[in-house]
Amino acid sequence: MMFRYNKKGGEKILSVWWFAVLAIAGGTIVIGVLMFYSADIDTRSLESAILVERVSACIFNDGVLNQGIVDGNFDFFTECGLDKEYFAQSGKTYFEVTIKNSSGSVLFGPFGGGAAALKGDCLATKDIVAEKYPKCYSKNFGVVYSLGGVRVDAIAEVFAASNQKGEEVFVAND
Repeated sequence: MMFRYNKKGGEKILSVWWFAVLAIAGGTIVIGVLMFYSADIDTRSLESAILVERVSACIFNDGVLNQGIVDGNFDFFTECGLDKEYFAQSGKTYFEVTIKNSSGSVLFGPFGGGAAALKGDCLATKDIVAEKYPKCYSKNFGVVYSLGGVRVDAIAEVFAASNQKGEEVFVAND
């Protein structure tokens, strides 16, 4: 005796599970993409730190201050390769360099560029958490320079602020 089974019912059950697996896989991909694109990444602190390092790298080399600053003919935008138009028009970034002696008296500067109001915003939010305000970074470097053949020790204070959030901008002319 030969039994013939109708195998069409098994295919119908399998196709339901197949669509369920496809729906789960598709839903996982959609959720992953939504999570990736909705992530809020704030790089303002990092941008201001990078700007401080970039400016400091062009104003002194191995602790020796660029003589152009002492002589008064140093253009930060040209020497540091920064885009002057962006700093003048955007209102989202600022940097400042001040050269002081060991007692804190200003010798040269402050020199800088960008939206100077950002520095005031940074000082206002120094001790509080303010989400929409700019993020700032400041660093002091020990430098030496020559004035009339005499070696002078000084401190270079480099400050930067960034309130540029959520867009790709090239502030350098590299």
